[in-house]
Amino acid sequence: MPFVLRSASYYTGDRRHFPEGTRGFLYYCQPNPGAPLVAGQIRFRLTPGNDPASFIQGSDLLMPNGLPWSIPLLMIAGEKIKDQGDSATGIWQQLVDDGLVTPTLLETWGATMKASKLAPIPSSRIIHSFGQLFHVDFDLNCFYFFLLTMNQLRRQRYYGLFTEYEDHPIIRPYLGSALCCFERSILPQHNGTRTVVIRIVKMISPPICVYPDYNGCIPLPVEGELVHYHYKRWGLQPKSYNVDSPGHASLKMLFRDES
Repeated sequence: MPFVLRSASYYTGDRRHFPEGTRGFLYYCQPNPGAPLVAGQIRFRLTPGNDPASFIQGSDLLMPNGLPWSIPLLMIAGEKIKDQGDSATGIWQQLVDDGLVTPTLLETWGATMKASKLAPIPSSRIIHSFGQLFHVDFDLNCFYFFLLTMNQLRRQRYYGLFTEYEDHPIIRPYLGSALCCFERSILPQHNGTRTVVIRIVKMISPPICVYPDYNGCIPLPVEGELVHYHYKRWGLQPKSYNVDSPGHASLKMLFRDES
């Protein structure tokens, strides 16, 4: 049956209301093949009418950051375990009744998050695969995200992707934001290694330099290009992370199809 969405406050963590006349169907978006089963999401499909046949003609409701509005399955599992009210319980039961997920999956992940004391908030970046889009503000000091494996959830922190951090004070030269993704590097300098780079896939808010005549370590972000940094030792290079080095071993799970 169709729904009318009026408020995003419960699952987006703010008091922003959906656009007037937001109508369509809630549906379960299965994770891509090879991704963790718990990576599924509830999404909202905007449709031209109330007929379920119009679903294919619709499009997912997008948030201002360019990503689909969603309720991650991880949140549903975690909130049900914490007894956070009828909403999480109702969604949990509907997913199970429709055969979309198993009770064991939800119970296992709910217990895992409770034991580890990890609880992704609605705006969390939950990353599990190469090519998966995530939103980044250019003026972030630190880049936080949750790394989801087949059986584990880890909280990660990296210095801001567009932050000049080799000297103090830390410099954040740009305002703006973009959708980015992790990729396996195919650059010649990374041949024979398992190295991750970051691509700027789509600009959401074009970069604005806040320092006149800035000529520092961070080149202007460009849509379609990799994130670069001007290192004192190596010059201008793509930011990269060798997952077989101790400092970036957590990203190794992105190579889960390799031994």
